[in-house]
Amino acid sequence: MRSFAFLVSLILATLATSDAFHLNHRIDSYVTKGGRHGDGTLQYQDDSNMFDLQEGEKIFTGGSSSTSSRYDCDDATTSNMQAQQSSDRRYSASDWLYNLKTWKHSSILKEVRNPVIALSSWATLVSLLHKALQMAGRGNWALQMSIPAAAHSFLVSSIGLLLVFRTNSAYQRFLEGRQIWEQVSSKSRNLSRFITMYRNEVGSDRRKRIMHLLAAFPYLLRHRVRNACLCSNAADSIPEQNKLCLLEPNRPQNHCFVDRTRYPWSLLEQAQKDNHGQNNNILHKIAQVTNRPLWICDRLGQEIMEIPISPNFTSRERLKLLDDVGKLADAIGSCERIHQTAVPLHYARHALRSLTVWIVTLPFSLMKDFGLLTGPVIAMIAWLLFGVYQIGHSIEDPFQGSLRLSTLCEDIRRDILEDVDRRESAFENSENNMLQDHEFDLLSQTALYSATVSNLVTAQTAIATKQQQPMGVSS
Repeated sequence: MRSFAFLVSLILATLATSDAFHLNHRIDSYVTKGGRHGDGTLQYQDDSNMFDLQEGEKIFTGGSSSTSSRYDCDDATTSNMQAQQSSDRRYSASDWLYNLKTWKHSSILKEVRNPVIALSSWATLVSLLHKALQMAGRGNWALQMSIPAAAHSFLVSSIGLLLVFRTNSAYQRFLEGRQIWEQVSSKSRNLSRFITMYRNEVGSDRRKRIMHLLAAFPYLLRHRVRNACLCSNAADSIPEQNKLCLLEPNRPQNHCFVDRTRYPWSLLEQAQKDNHGQNNNILHKIAQVTNRPLWICDRLGQEIMEIPISPNFTSRERLKLLDDVGKLADAIGSCERIHQTAVPLHYARHALRSLTVWIVTLPFSLMKDFGLLTGPVIAMIAWLLFGVYQIGHSIEDPFQGSLRLSTLCEDIRRDILEDVDRRESAFENSENNMLQDHEFDLLSQTALYSATVSNLVTAQTAIATKQQQPMGVSS
């Protein structure tokens, strides 16, 4: 049994080592492209999740998932989008060998490595003590160290139920977060499409302002649930002319800094330019409010209320637009509910304490059968169970890295701003084609009618001439 276990361990180590150099090279290049922050911490190329390009798992410099809040996520470049798309692959059963080879770089393993190392070390110490007592002729003492395995067998179902409930509740929050952002995406696109359809009634300048405010909304909502602005020390890397100070009451210094040339701040500056110099302090206004996505909704409502009533744009159309803006405001509260409400602390603590006590006492049940292999066996069990618990903790707040918010924000901005010209040209071409087809049909019908009338007149003239001729006179 020991020889077989040693052989399996050797095979796993060989598979992991064969891929380690290539994967480490990709990780180093990925980090190098991101550079460093002003405080010296690594800045990864991805703005929200430090993802492995192939495995699609987080790569953290520390052991806590909360470190993602230290990274500036106000910009999503094309390379970020490509990196996220390459990590969106779905794994099937045929990928078992690749997943086995890359286990060493698992983010879950990095998160739970401390309890795994501690518990496996404890199990190894217990097994060594048990073996030493046997070799010293203290078999009775070694036998008294063992406890029946029935106790752990009875408790394993309860531990499993605790972990399953923990993970399921976290996944429901993850799914709800994605549904909220689906609503943000659909309502933003509907507003953009509606404004484009009534562009003549809305006006060119007001339409551009509404479009830029809509494009900035998802970025500000992401900033609301995952603050990414920099403190004073880290903001030294931002040029002074591009530095924008934001009011943040939840921070120790009550303020932080962002780069005004990045999204969404550059979109707000563009909306300011579209206003012909009016409200030229829009960035300073939004920097002083605490709920910035709600400020965008208020501004959108004001812009819609200023659209003049016309035969084509009536109160019904205005109420439809205001209702969509209200749905965007509802999404703010829904995101805040998930972000500010954690899984009940008593349940989380009880589940973690129960799991810890169960694994701490497990070596006393296994050492009689596994001997010196008790340590590796406990390490595997701790990795599996603590990994399940950590998965629930990681997706409990999906806005901190589980959801690709940067990709969603970039898609919404592209659909609203970059594709609007294509939609307009499509509308204009379709309208021109319809007019041309209608004119061609009118001309064709007119020509056919003229030809028919001419034939009728000619026929009637011939009949009248024939009737006027005397009888017996040949024509």
